[in-house]
Amino acid sequence: MENIILKKSSKVISDCGYFTKDSSTIFRIEFIDYRKTWESFVIKSWEHQWEQRDQLEKYFRLVFVDKKILPESLQKKSDKEICQELKWKSLLITTSIGD
Repeated sequence: MENIILKKSSKVISDCGYFTKDSSTIFRIEFIDYRKTWESFVIKSWEHQWEQRDQLEKYFRLVFVDKKILPESLQKKSDKEICQELKWKSLLITTSIGD
């Protein structure tokens, strides 16, 4: 069975940090995401109809990444340089079903 991609999204990395655990460097990547507040609001659309939408709020999400899985070009750099390079880059997130 091949991988079936359900959802793809791109998020901007807002902050990066690192720490050492068991002689391995782990990067803490922070990005902004949105979630429903379970409230809704009503807007008037261009077609002069009222439309109800879910209200969203921003929140910070964290992803922890081991330095070993980063590309070889990044592994040659210091941990501080890697964090500086990752900031404001896009983090691609996919949700898929596969083997």
